This record gives sequence, C-alpha cells and structure tokens, in this order.
Amino acid sequence: MQDKRYIVVGDHLTDEDGSPHFVEPLELCRLYKIDPSQAVLVDRRHHTYRIIMRKYPELPVLLPRQDGDYSLQKNNRLK
Repeated sequence: MQDKRYIVVGDHLTDEDGSPHFVEPLELCRLYKIDPSQAVLVDRRHHTYRIIMRKYPELPVLLPRQDGDYSLQKNNRLK
C-alpha cells in the first residue's frame, strides 16, 4: 500500500435541517477530486477505523466538511 496518499473517512454530517447524512468514502473521493486508488478508504462506523488510523499515521485524513469546501488546500495536513 505504499502508493496510498490519503485516508478517506466516510462519516456523518448534519444537514441544514438538522438531519444526519452519511457521506461514503467513494463520494468523498469524488468531492475531493482524487482517484480512489490513491486512498485508504474507511468507514468511521466500522471496527477497522482505529486500526487503519494507527497503521498510516503519516497520511493526511480527508473527512466530510460541513462548509462543503473540498479543495485539498483547505486540509491543513496536506502539503
């Protein structure tokens, strides 16, 4: 997995009407405009989430954004 550049975490966001909405990791790849093959995809609800986060501490983590701005420069861990 040395070619992976990101960890993409599917997680919940709260919509404007207050209802929760789950954003899948593949949808996040589309929003961030990255190739899914460059990412370790994980669902925050899944038991492997913490294992993956510990296994790849050097990779930037991409999460759903409440503000809807999915430019990679907004993620402060990206260079």
